[in-house]
Amino acid sequence: MNSLGRWTLVALAFGLATTTTRAEVVLYANDFETAIGPEWSSTSTYAWGLQQTPADDTGGGFLGYFGGDNATTLTLTDLPSGLASLTLEFDAYLMWSWDGEDTRPVDGVPRGPDRFGFRSGTGNGLVAGNSWTFSHGSAATGLQSFCGDTLAPCAPTTGALSRYALGYRFEIVPTEEDLDTTGAAPMDSVYRFAWTATHDGGTTASFTFFSAGLQVRPDLEFPYLDEAWGLDNVRVIHTPVPEPAESGLLALGLAMLAVVHRRGRRRDAC
Repeated sequence: MNSLGRWTLVALAFGLATTTTRAEVVLYANDFETAIGPEWSSTSTYAWGLQQTPADDTGGGFLGYFGGDNATTLTLTDLPSGLASLTLEFDAYLMWSWDGEDTRPVDGVPRGPDRFGFRSGTGNGLVAGNSWTFSHGSAATGLQSFCGDTLAPCAPTTGALSRYALGYRFEIVPTEEDLDTTGAAPMDSVYRFAWTATHDGGTTASFTFFSAGLQVRPDLEFPYLDEAWGLDNVRVIHTPVPEPAESGLLALGLAMLAVVHRRGRRRDAC
């Protein structure tokens, strides 16, 4: 087979592949640089909404702050019917003194475990596989269960997209015994999640983000100053898969190309 014939085969194969490839459909996206909208709800008794990170280079607004055993739910309506799955993508901002698996008491109150998680549907109950402990503490005392590809438990901030980059510092007095100082200790991390959940094909879907066990400090001006979290860059997408008929057509087309290629090679050999 000459080079022109080979390039014709390549073009045909590419054409068949691209006709059965479907791009992702973005059903919802919010970077919280504008109004949040009624699609979000919060169980927090404290003010929540558009906040700004202290650093100038982090992209600005996010949804927060949350703490304690708070939950917030994203509810989407008017979705296309018949969707079998939805993919949730988001960044979780964790601020201040998350203690991970550390359960040592402070004034009779356990420091942890400090958990963050998410789920499809409403409610903030802990979900196996979708809630973990996170830590900004000492590797000796504050391990965490979110470990990426590492066995749990693991060192603080394991698997984070970034650490100590948002500009948050821990200012609580008195100083905790396992920290050299809390006067200017950077304590924040960002985790990026992507999770695909089955969907019932209906036109409504909801996702809940929640924390459990975080300390709330009514003695402070801002009660969530000890441990807090927020959300950013939230997307819900759907990636269609080829229909069975299209998959069959692709397989048939590739098989035909293989036959043509073999015949061409035989002619070239003669």
